[in-house]
Amino acid sequence: MAAKQSLPIQLRLIRTGFSAMDKISPRLTGRMAERLFFIPRKYPARDREREVLAQANRQVIKVKNEDIQLYRWGTGSRNAWLVHGWEGHAGHLGAFVSPLVEQGYSVWSFDAPAHGASTGRTSSIPQFAEVLHTMLDLQGSPELLVAHSMGSAASMYFALQSQVHIPKAVFITSPNRMGDVLDSYSKMISISSKSVAHLKAFAEQRIGFEIEEMDVSKLADSTQIGQALYMHDRKDKIIPFAYAQAICDAWDKASLIPMEGKGHYRILWDDQTLAEFRKFIGEVKMPRIEAV
Repeated sequence: MAAKQSLPIQLRLIRTGFSAMDKISPRLTGRMAERLFFIPRKYPARDREREVLAQANRQVIKVKNEDIQLYRWGTGSRNAWLVHGWEGHAGHLGAFVSPLVEQGYSVWSFDAPAHGASTGRTSSIPQFAEVLHTMLDLQGSPELLVAHSMGSAASMYFALQSQVHIPKAVFITSPNRMGDVLDSYSKMISISSKSVAHLKAFAEQRIGFEIEEMDVSKLADSTQIGQALYMHDRKDKIIPFAYAQAICDAWDKASLIPMEGKGHYRILWDDQTLAEFRKFIGEVKMPRIEAV
């Protein structure tokens, strides 16, 4: 009973609503759960994020009828892309801007559909990828890609679709199997197995592929990414460390640096993260580090 009392009131209300609906129509429950799953919440930018965003050159592009906010820092001849995660925005990756500009990169980022300053109500991995495809058409391929959380999975999906050569990629926390993400969500909102089946069917209709096909550990080797660095906190409460470990165990182009006490968001602005990042984008060759 105490565990239920500790749940946020919003989640308790969602669970109560789904529980009542589940008894009447699992199909309707699955439909409503699917819609909720693809609607990100928006959070205001922190001071340090606003400072970085204020220094960017901005432009708005159309992607599938949505206005997508692009950001650019620097005027270098090499392109680097920053891809934020679910319910994030370009400012989340602001700590990487200065090191990249110093290294002679033009740094590009964006707010995904329904995130940050971009329009839209729903978002998904394919929608993130559509923005990356548009950036590819506008700017050409990046020499470096940096992604966080769900942005890591979306970037991998883009790399697989486009088969564009990306010499180096940095993934700071990453999901692996989309089925695991959907299962965790289903448990969080506490819906029945029948409703879960409908949820997955509706989700597959939306994204255009089967949920179980999105398995980064199986797909990564089919991309044209030259070298990848993963950094992930062992006790990440949002995306389990085991997901990144599974990817790196299966992909010989990837190295994994386990982190301690960095969390899911703090890791993006942490000194150790930035130090490892600077090594990776410099001349120093990164050794393959196995998790223990």
